[in-house]
Amino acid sequence: MNRQSSRPALCAVAGVASAILSCTPNNSVPPGAPVLTQMMIVENGTNATIITPSTGDCAQGTKDGDPCDPAGTTTLCRDVANANWCRCMMNMATTPPPDMTTTDAAADGDADGGADGGVDTDGATADGGTADDAASATDGAAAAPDAASEAPAPPPGLWSCGPFSPNSTVLYLFDRLLDTDPLQPTAAGGATGVATATFATPPPTAVTAVTDYASNGVAGAVLFPLFGDLRSTGPSLLVSGSPAMPAGAAVSIKLVRTSVLAKDGVTSFVGSGLLQDGEVDFLTGPFALSLAVPQPMAAANPDAAAPTTVPPDRTAVVATFTNLVDPMAVKAHVTVSATPVAGGAAAPVAVDVTSMDNLNVSIVPQGMTATWPASSTITVTIDANAADLVGDVLGMAQMGSFTTDAM
Repeated sequence: MNRQSSRPALCAVAGVASAILSCTPNNSVPPGAPVLTQMMIVENGTNATIITPSTGDCAQGTKDGDPCDPAGTTTLCRDVANANWCRCMMNMATTPPPDMTTTDAAADGDADGGADGGVDTDGATADGGTADDAASATDGAAAAPDAASEAPAPPPGLWSCGPFSPNSTVLYLFDRLLDTDPLQPTAAGGATGVATATFATPPPTAVTAVTDYASNGVAGAVLFPLFGDLRSTGPSLLVSGSPAMPAGAAVSIKLVRTSVLAKDGVTSFVGSGLLQDGEVDFLTGPFALSLAVPQPMAAANPDAAAPTTVPPDRTAVVATFTNLVDPMAVKAHVTVSATPVAGGAAAPVAVDVTSMDNLNVSIVPQGMTATWPASSTITVTIDANAADLVGDVLGMAQMGSFTTDAM
């Protein structure tokens, strides 16, 4: 429903009910400097590390894997020594099962006690033991489970201080509208000069910070359409690297104060704490990929042997990269071969390489109707020189294989 278009009708109804109810849209912006309320490092368009004015530096010595409390007051801190961030993540380790040895022994003792360890009325047991002996045995049996229960429980969370995904972006949220004149997008789809991107080591290809402004939670330029929910709470600036953020890099993104202004076109933004300068420093992980090949379906009969082959159809092999790539450039580094199961030499297989998001790359037999060769082991190799848009290379070949059924 279009809220703006429905307003005149609502105002007409309200006007009948009350002459003093004003329905003139209020497009005023509070005077003063725009306040930067949050900064986010966003991975894969959805996973956000949120920095607020109350976020502080990590305690000295905090490192990856240290215990933390995800429900506590400190779940994010700045790792000053490494120019990165530590995030308190839920510890997925389960509590180890209790040691049942003593419990079993106690149960055995109870069973024996029913037969030959019962307490007589004169304080002696049926097998000659005293009541005190029986009590001691009972106490001992109870003490062992207590000792086991005192084993330290695993911590609820662990600090994760590792690098962020190379395709990360930085999102800035404000409490009011900004002056749009410095935020006009270029023909490439984003404004330049709004933020800077610097790196401890220059990347293979020069990287420019491009910025997209959204006044109402809807991106003005479709750079990363997954950001709708993260941008819904107020005006925002989304800063990304062009052609991409470099992998394996120390990154510093900083707003240009003279370009992030109030609607008066003069007053610069303000912030507090770690948001004061609009600067975010973080590390990106290496350029890498995971290769997913077609998998056999589960056996229809649970008692039957699990299948080891797949139908010779067009099911795609999917290479998921950690940073943006050009699928046509990747194709030059893809080799596919088919080796007959019955024996014989491997033969090359021509393939098409495509991608909808420049991260997940599909590899299928070349042609609209072509299928994988039947009764063959298909081997897919992406060589070590495959690169992202910045020029970072894998450095190590990746290989996957699967076997097809007969026709």
